[in-house]
Amino acid sequence: MEIILGFLMIIIISFFSLFGIFMISLREEVIDKILFILVAFATGTILATALFDLIPEALHHLEELIAGGAGINESLLFSIIIVGFVTFFILERFIYWFHGHAHEKDDQLVCYDNLTEGIDKLVKKNGRIKNYARLNLIGDGLHNLLDGIIIMVAFLSGIGNGIIVTIAVLFHEMP
Repeated sequence: MEIILGFLMIIIISFFSLFGIFMISLREEVIDKILFILVAFATGTILATALFDLIPEALHHLEELIAGGAGINESLLFSIIIVGFVTFFILERFIYWFHGHAHEKDDQLVCYDNLTEGIDKLVKKNGRIKNYARLNLIGDGLHNLLDGIIIMVAFLSGIGNGIIVTIAVLFHEMP
């Protein structure tokens, strides 16, 4: 039952992520105004789920293992959590460092690159944008794959965990 429910939730979340297609019809100014709020909401949802549900659940399971005779220390769990936070922080900084933004100005494509410290430079329209599009598709595909894995693992650990994680991923997908 958990597997079927997990796959059903993964399909629903995958369709919900297609909501971004409707966002294309909005003007860029409107999207810029609401994007900060939506990203903050998504980040808060995932962080709250981790802090108020997943980490306490991991502590509970660790206490059961310790009561069963496993020689595991609680500091190992918190060390793994800290290493996870630091690893993803470094990964995010690394991606941001090499990420550039492009926009059209006077029928020419201008690329603002973080590595050139704020210098705008002209790029050909048929060159780098296709690479950004491919990178975006690959990143979004990997993101959805990981969302599906997280949801299925949560459902395999219990229907309650699966529902909570599905709700967190659903709110995370909104922005």
